[in-house]
Amino acid sequence: MQYTITITPEIKDQEVIKRNLNRGEKYFKDIIAFLENKIENGEINPKFLYPPDVAQMSDYALATSGWFFEWLSEFETVYFMCISNLCSVYIQQREIEKVKEQCQKAKTFTEHLKNDMSVYLYKEEIRKIEELEAKLISQREVYK
Repeated sequence: MQYTITITPEIKDQEVIKRNLNRGEKYFKDIIAFLENKIENGEINPKFLYPPDVAQMSDYALATSGWFFEWLSEFETVYFMCISNLCSVYIQQREIEKVKEQCQKAKTFTEHLKNDMSVYLYKEEIRKIEELEAKLISQREVYK
């Protein structure tokens, strides 16, 4: 079987780009709102955000499992992926204040989950949000 690979041409129409960015912004905001709402109402267990083998690990288990630290530094939760994608859309729209706002909101929400998750996982999630914010703010020049 033979495959043909085609490269999608770069979109030059600013209206199409703007429409796609607006659609992406709405999409990720809706998912984030859905997750936050369902978790706050007790309809979704916050551990749902984490891969199954992460959700049940205690801080002791995390601290005594060397390989796990390496893997954990690369893992991303469902919630974080949505925050990251939404903030990427904001950066493309040159809206740095919205990135800062969203990251602050995400940190506040993660703080709310602190009692439902391992302290290490909580710190890891906060660290990732802070790294995302710093990375996007430093990249904003690319989209000017």
